[in-house]
Amino acid sequence: MALNHREVLKEIKTFPSLIKYLRDELDWPIQTNDFEDLTFDYTAEELGIDIQNAAKIQEIKRLRPLSTNQPWGIFFVKFEPKRLPVVALRRILNRVVLKKRAS
Repeated sequence: MALNHREVLKEIKTFPSLIKYLRDELDWPIQTNDFEDLTFDYTAEELGIDIQNAAKIQEIKRLRPLSTNQPWGIFFVKFEPKRLPVVALRRILNRVVLKKRAS
């Protein structure tokens, strides 16, 4: 039976389970299970997120690039256990997206 990736992704709730899925199911070249070796840590201040929205964020991690010049990234953002703060999420996305310059 073919794996339903959408259903599997809905069940992933932790970064280690995401890494396991990417490595084992999608054959991504991830060589270690060491969480700290696989990620970069960010603070809200580093991303320029204001204090009001930063208070809603518990941690921000990024999966290290898997190849040179990788044009995308995977971020794991842990918010306080309440409703998803859409404004805070928008601020994070605005800070981590690469802007294309007008020619």
